[in-house]
Amino acid sequence: MEDVRMLEAQIQHLQTEVSALQDQLQDQQKNMAFNLGDQMQTAILLLEADEEEKEEFVLKLKQEVEELRKTLRWQAEINGISMKSCKIKTLQSSGSKQVQHLFIAGHCGDMDFQMEFWLSEIKEAQGSKRMISNLNVVMDAFNLRSFSSLLSGMEEDWNLLLFFRTLRTFSNRCDERRQTFQHFQISSTHENFANSPRFCLSSSHMFHDKARLQGDGTEVGSCCLGRSHIVAPASSPDLNSIELL
Repeated sequence: MEDVRMLEAQIQHLQTEVSALQDQLQDQQKNMAFNLGDQMQTAILLLEADEEEKEEFVLKLKQEVEELRKTLRWQAEINGISMKSCKIKTLQSSGSKQVQHLFIAGHCGDMDFQMEFWLSEIKEAQGSKRMISNLNVVMDAFNLRSFSSLLSGMEEDWNLLLFFRTLRTFSNRCDERRQTFQHFQISSTHENFANSPRFCLSSSHMFHDKARLQGDGTEVGSCCLGRSHIVAPASSPDLNSIELL
Protein backbone atom coordinates (compact mmCIF):
# COMPACT_ATOMS: atom_id res chain seq x y z
CA MET A 1 0.00 0.00 0.00
CA GLU A 2 2.81 2.34 0.86
CA ASP A 3 4.58 1.46 -2.37
CA VAL A 4 1.50 2.41 -4.35
CA ARG A 5 1.27 5.76 -2.60
CA MET A 6 4.96 6.44 -3.28
CA LEU A 7 4.50 5.60 -6.94
CA GLU A 8 1.44 7.85 -7.17
CA ALA A 9 3.39 10.69 -5.55
CA GLN A 10 6.26 10.22 -8.00
CA ILE A 11 3.85 10.17 -10.93
CA GLN A 12 2.21 13.36 -9.74
CA HIS A 13 5.62 15.00 -9.30
CA LEU A 14 6.65 13.98 -12.82
CA GLN A 15 3.38 15.30 -14.24
CA THR A 16 4.03 18.63 -12.53
CA GLU A 17 7.54 18.80 -14.01
CA VAL A 18 6.24 17.93 -17.47
CA SER A 19 3.59 20.64 -17.22
CA ALA A 20 6.20 23.20 -16.14
CA LEU A 21 8.49 22.23 -19.03
CA GLN A 22 5.61 22.52 -21.48
CA ASP A 23 4.81 26.01 -20.19
CA GLN A 24 8.48 26.97 -20.49
CA LEU A 25 8.58 25.66 -24.06
CA GLN A 26 5.51 27.67 -24.98
CA ASP A 27 7.05 30.81 -23.49
CA GLN A 28 10.23 30.28 -25.49
CA GLN A 29 8.27 29.77 -28.67
CA LYS A 30 6.32 32.96 -28.00
CA ASN A 31 9.56 34.87 -27.43
CA MET A 32 11.05 33.49 -30.63
CA ALA A 33 7.95 34.45 -32.57
CA PHE A 34 8.00 37.92 -30.99
CA ASN A 35 11.74 38.62 -31.39
CA LEU A 36 12.48 36.65 -34.57
CA GLY A 37 9.17 36.72 -36.36
CA ASP A 38 10.41 38.51 -39.48
CA GLN A 39 13.55 36.39 -39.73
CA MET A 40 11.60 33.14 -39.33
CA GLN A 41 9.08 34.19 -41.95
CA THR A 42 11.88 35.12 -44.36
CA ALA A 43 13.61 31.78 -43.77
CA ILE A 44 10.40 29.83 -44.43
CA LEU A 45 9.72 31.78 -47.61
CA LEU A 46 13.31 31.20 -48.72
CA LEU A 47 12.95 27.44 -48.29
CA GLU A 48 9.69 27.34 -50.22
CA ALA A 49 10.79 29.70 -53.00
CA ASP A 50 12.21 28.73 -56.39
CA GLU A 51 15.70 29.58 -57.64
CA GLU A 52 14.81 33.02 -59.00
CA GLU A 53 13.07 34.08 -55.79
CA LYS A 54 15.99 32.74 -53.74
CA GLU A 55 18.39 34.94 -55.69
CA GLU A 56 16.17 37.96 -54.99
CA PHE A 57 16.09 37.12 -51.28
CA VAL A 58 19.88 36.71 -51.16
CA LEU A 59 20.41 40.00 -53.01
CA LYS A 60 18.06 41.77 -50.62
CA LEU A 61 19.86 40.32 -47.60
CA LYS A 62 23.24 41.43 -48.98
CA GLN A 63 21.90 44.95 -49.45
CA GLU A 64 20.59 45.01 -45.88
CA VAL A 65 23.95 43.80 -44.55
CA GLU A 66 25.78 46.48 -46.52
CA GLU A 67 23.43 49.15 -45.17
CA LEU A 68 24.06 47.93 -41.63
CA ARG A 69 27.82 48.08 -42.20
CA LYS A 70 27.55 51.65 -43.49
CA THR A 71 25.47 52.63 -40.48
CA LEU A 72 28.01 51.01 -38.16
CA ARG A 73 30.92 52.84 -39.80
CA TRP A 74 28.99 56.11 -39.66
CA GLN A 75 28.29 55.67 -35.95
CA ALA A 76 31.95 54.78 -35.30
CA GLU A 77 33.07 57.99 -37.04
CA ILE A 78 30.65 60.10 -35.01
CA ASN A 79 31.21 58.44 -31.64
CA GLY A 80 34.91 57.69 -32.07
CA ILE A 81 34.29 54.20 -30.65
CA SER A 82 34.66 51.05 -32.75
CA MET A 83 33.36 47.64 -31.69
CA LYS A 84 35.47 44.57 -32.48
CA SER A 85 33.19 41.83 -31.17
CA CYS A 86 29.89 41.33 -29.35
CA LYS A 87 28.69 38.06 -27.85
CA ILE A 88 25.27 37.54 -26.26
CA LYS A 89 24.25 34.72 -23.95
CA THR A 90 20.65 34.35 -22.75
CA LEU A 91 20.49 33.63 -19.01
CA GLN A 92 16.75 33.85 -18.45
CA SER A 93 13.78 34.02 -20.78
CA SER A 94 10.12 34.07 -19.80
CA GLY A 95 6.95 35.68 -21.00
CA SER A 96 7.61 39.07 -19.39
CA LYS A 97 11.34 39.10 -18.56
CA GLN A 98 14.52 38.35 -20.44
CA VAL A 99 18.07 38.52 -19.06
CA GLN A 100 21.09 38.47 -21.37
CA HIS A 101 24.82 38.40 -20.64
CA LEU A 102 26.74 40.60 -23.09
CA PHE A 103 30.48 40.52 -23.84
CA ILE A 104 31.76 43.53 -25.83
CA ALA A 105 35.27 44.39 -27.03
CA GLY A 106 36.31 47.54 -28.85
CA HIS A 107 38.64 50.51 -28.91
CA CYS A 108 38.50 54.28 -28.74
CA GLY A 109 41.57 55.87 -30.27
CA ASP A 110 44.58 54.00 -28.86
CA MET A 111 42.65 52.70 -25.84
CA ASP A 112 41.32 49.12 -25.99
CA PHE A 113 38.54 47.98 -23.68
CA GLN A 114 36.53 44.87 -22.85
CA MET A 115 33.29 44.88 -20.90
CA GLU A 116 30.58 42.54 -19.76
CA PHE A 117 27.20 43.28 -18.21
CA TRP A 118 23.71 41.91 -17.75
CA LEU A 119 20.90 43.40 -19.79
CA SER A 120 17.44 42.82 -18.32
CA GLU A 121 14.35 43.58 -20.39
CA ILE A 122 10.95 43.60 -18.68
CA LYS A 123 7.85 43.82 -20.84
CA GLU A 124 5.00 45.87 -19.44
CA ALA A 125 1.64 47.04 -20.72
CA GLN A 126 3.05 50.46 -21.67
CA GLY A 127 6.13 48.99 -23.34
CA SER A 128 9.44 47.42 -22.39
CA LYS A 129 11.96 48.55 -19.77
CA ARG A 130 15.68 47.79 -19.96
CA MET A 131 18.14 47.79 -17.09
CA ILE A 132 21.90 47.20 -16.87
CA SER A 133 23.57 45.41 -13.96
CA ASN A 134 26.84 43.68 -13.02
CA LEU A 135 28.96 45.97 -15.17
CA ASN A 136 32.62 44.98 -15.37
CA VAL A 137 35.19 46.80 -17.54
CA VAL A 138 38.75 45.75 -18.35
CA MET A 139 41.06 48.20 -20.11
CA ASP A 140 44.56 47.92 -21.55
CA ALA A 141 45.86 51.47 -21.33
CA PHE A 142 49.23 52.96 -20.55
CA ASN A 143 47.60 55.71 -18.47
CA LEU A 144 45.01 53.59 -16.72
CA ARG A 145 45.99 54.95 -13.30
CA SER A 146 44.50 58.32 -14.20
CA PHE A 147 41.29 56.63 -15.29
CA SER A 148 40.88 53.84 -12.73
CA SER A 149 39.20 55.81 -9.93
CA LEU A 150 36.52 57.19 -12.24
CA LEU A 151 36.10 53.77 -13.82
CA SER A 152 35.41 52.16 -10.44
CA GLY A 153 32.64 54.67 -9.77
CA MET A 154 30.98 53.99 -13.11
CA GLU A 155 31.08 50.23 -12.48
CA GLU A 156 29.37 50.71 -9.12
CA ASP A 157 26.65 52.90 -10.65
CA TRP A 158 26.25 50.62 -13.73
CA ASN A 159 26.32 53.77 -15.84
CA LEU A 160 27.20 52.54 -19.32
CA LEU A 161 26.46 55.83 -21.09
CA LEU A 162 28.75 57.76 -18.74
CA PHE A 163 31.53 55.26 -19.41
CA PHE A 164 31.43 55.75 -23.19
CA ARG A 165 31.23 59.55 -22.88
CA THR A 166 34.14 59.65 -20.45
CA LEU A 167 36.17 57.24 -22.56
CA ARG A 168 35.69 59.44 -25.63
CA THR A 169 36.70 62.61 -23.75
CA PHE A 170 39.68 60.91 -22.10
CA SER A 171 40.89 59.52 -25.43
CA ASN A 172 40.60 62.94 -27.09
CA ARG A 173 42.63 64.55 -24.31
CA CYS A 174 45.33 61.89 -24.70
CA ASP A 175 45.49 62.56 -28.44
CA GLU A 176 45.74 66.31 -27.89
CA ARG A 177 48.51 65.82 -25.35
CA ARG A 178 50.48 63.55 -27.69
CA GLN A 179 50.10 65.98 -30.60
CA THR A 180 51.26 68.85 -28.39
CA PHE A 181 54.41 67.00 -27.36
CA GLN A 182 55.10 66.03 -30.97
CA HIS A 183 54.67 69.65 -32.03
CA PHE A 184 57.29 70.91 -29.57
CA GLN A 185 59.64 67.98 -29.95
CA ILE A 186 63.07 68.85 -31.37
CA SER A 187 65.12 66.24 -33.15
CA SER A 188 68.64 65.51 -31.98
CA THR A 189 70.09 66.75 -35.30
CA HIS A 190 68.50 70.17 -34.96
CA GLU A 191 69.49 70.27 -31.30
CA ASN A 192 73.16 69.73 -32.08
CA PHE A 193 73.02 72.25 -34.88
CA ALA A 194 71.32 74.86 -32.69
CA ASN A 195 73.99 74.46 -30.00
CA SER A 196 76.73 75.18 -32.52
CA PRO A 197 78.21 78.73 -32.28
CA ARG A 198 78.60 78.91 -36.04
CA PHE A 199 75.15 78.66 -37.62
CA CYS A 200 72.79 80.69 -39.73
CA LEU A 201 68.99 80.83 -39.57
CA SER A 202 66.75 82.50 -42.10
CA SER A 203 63.06 82.35 -43.00
CA SER A 204 63.69 79.83 -45.78
CA HIS A 205 66.90 77.90 -45.03
CA MET A 206 69.83 77.47 -42.65
CA PHE A 207 73.44 77.96 -43.70
CA HIS A 208 76.95 78.75 -42.42
CA ASP A 209 78.87 81.84 -43.35
CA LYS A 210 82.50 81.43 -44.07
CA ALA A 211 84.82 82.31 -41.24
CA ARG A 212 86.08 85.85 -41.38
CA LEU A 213 88.53 87.92 -39.38
CA GLN A 214 87.71 91.06 -37.45
CA GLY A 215 90.11 93.90 -37.09
CA ASP A 216 91.70 92.31 -34.01
CA GLY A 217 92.27 89.03 -35.85
CA THR A 218 89.57 87.07 -33.99
CA GLU A 219 87.89 84.41 -36.10
CA VAL A 220 84.11 84.65 -35.93
CA GLY A 221 81.09 82.87 -37.40
CA SER A 222 78.07 84.83 -38.55
CA CYS A 223 74.42 83.85 -38.55
CA CYS A 224 71.60 85.51 -40.46
CA LEU A 225 68.22 85.76 -38.75
CA GLY A 226 65.85 87.68 -41.01
CA ARG A 227 67.47 91.11 -41.45
CA SER A 228 69.65 90.78 -38.33
CA HIS A 229 73.09 89.25 -38.04
CA ILE A 230 74.44 87.28 -35.11
CA VAL A 231 78.18 87.27 -34.62
CA ALA A 232 79.85 84.92 -32.14
CA PRO A 233 83.46 83.81 -31.63
CA ALA A 234 83.94 80.50 -33.40
CA SER A 235 86.11 79.10 -30.64
CA SER A 236 83.58 79.67 -27.86
CA PRO A 237 80.52 77.37 -27.46
CA ASP A 238 78.88 79.81 -25.08
CA LEU A 239 75.78 81.23 -26.76
CA ASN A 240 75.65 84.07 -24.20
CA SER A 241 78.55 85.71 -26.05
CA ILE A 242 76.51 86.10 -29.25
CA GLU A 243 76.15 89.69 -30.41
CA LEU A 244 73.15 90.91 -32.39
CA LEU A 245 74.17 93.42 -35.06
